[in-house]
Amino acid sequence: MSVWQVFKISRKTFFNPSAWFDVASFKEGNRAIYDSVNGLFKIPEAKRTETFEQAVTRMGLSEETLQRRQTDYYNFALILFILGVIVILFSLYLLFFHFSLSGFIIGIPAAGLFLAQAFKYHFWSFQIKHRKLGCTFAEWRRGQPFDQGSRT
Repeated sequence: MSVWQVFKISRKTFFNPSAWFDVASFKEGNRAIYDSVNGLFKIPEAKRTETFEQAVTRMGLSEETLQRRQTDYYNFALILFILGVIVILFSLYLLFFHFSLSGFIIGIPAAGLFLAQAFKYHFWSFQIKHRKLGCTFAEWRRGQPFDQGSRT
């Protein structure tokens, strides 16, 4: 490094707002947030198309293993649903009896996470129970899969 570069003084020596606010890091952070949120709304492509029976034989599962997993998933769903309801009730208690808006604001998303996990495990249990992969939300809500021939 030459002596001239050591003593070089420029406009950026005393006035460099982009470095003060770390604009490059700000752009990188916003890009990461955008990519994360954008990934939430894209449905991933299925890697393979197979029936329930093909998946069972590929994974080497027995009937008793399937029954145990179905029961376990249902129990997980039940426990998580109960925890979600408890958190909602506690959030309402904090809001109305302690006037804690922050406790309510933190509790409702936490309850949402419990309920989302409860849905996931119940949906998995539903698919095992009805021996069908790729069930829709409408089928889950109805309580039984649609016939292959008609969709009502």
